[in-house]
Amino acid sequence: MKNIEQLVSIIMPAFNSEKFITDAINSVKLQSYKNWELIVVNDGSSDKTEEVVMNLKESNFKIILVNLKINKGIANARNVGIEKSHGKYVAFLDSDDMWKPEKLSIQIGIMEKKNYKFTYSSYDVISDSNLFLKTREIEHEKIDYKKLLKSNWIGCLTVVVNRELIIGNLMPEIRHEDYATWLTILKKNNCCAYGINQSLALYRSTSNSMSSNKCKSILWVWNIFRKNQNFNFIEASMRFLIYCANTMKKSI
Repeated sequence: MKNIEQLVSIIMPAFNSEKFITDAINSVKLQSYKNWELIVVNDGSSDKTEEVVMNLKESNFKIILVNLKINKGIANARNVGIEKSHGKYVAFLDSDDMWKPEKLSIQIGIMEKKNYKFTYSSYDVISDSNLFLKTREIEHEKIDYKKLLKSNWIGCLTVVVNRELIIGNLMPEIRHEDYATWLTILKKNNCCAYGINQSLALYRSTSNSMSSNKCKSILWVWNIFRKNQNFNFIEASMRFLIYCANTMKKSI
């Protein structure tokens, strides 16, 4: 008897994304895994994002477009998508990134077989013009809360998480909202994220990429430790130094 594919809800926030969103959506449509819904949250775009998505939506009923009148940021857009999701699993794909065709088949297959509730994978980094730059391989097969405090090894575009873990832990409206969310999920549920050592996605590195500004990114981590994870100054300082050291290692 053929296994029944579990529904996967894919959350795609979009703000002025007309340049790349067709590639992102097509990478979902080309998945070998067919039981998915794609929730595109148009976060108050002023370009042709809505028009582009509407054209793609006409040929695929599994694409759901949610239009927000006012731009409130990526965390709010993702949360709107999560709250409208119906799948057993929730996955994330930004509007300028892409997935490889076997992404969901491999990841969901492993999660169903091993009863994992949170997985992530390696991914490739590409340029604006789709040139391959490098591969970010997973550094750990299993990450718990304490290990994740040392560095954010989890690429958001690779995450698939059981909906029951994410629905009660929506993303906070701070910078590095995804990292803060993974920390909270692992801590509250006393669980682990499991890494898949295979590149299953394509991350587009642009001048506007949030992770492209390393200095600001580091300061956002300090804010997470102090205000989101509620560490006192001394513990936050110790955690922060360890995080910075690991970030330097990854850069090298």
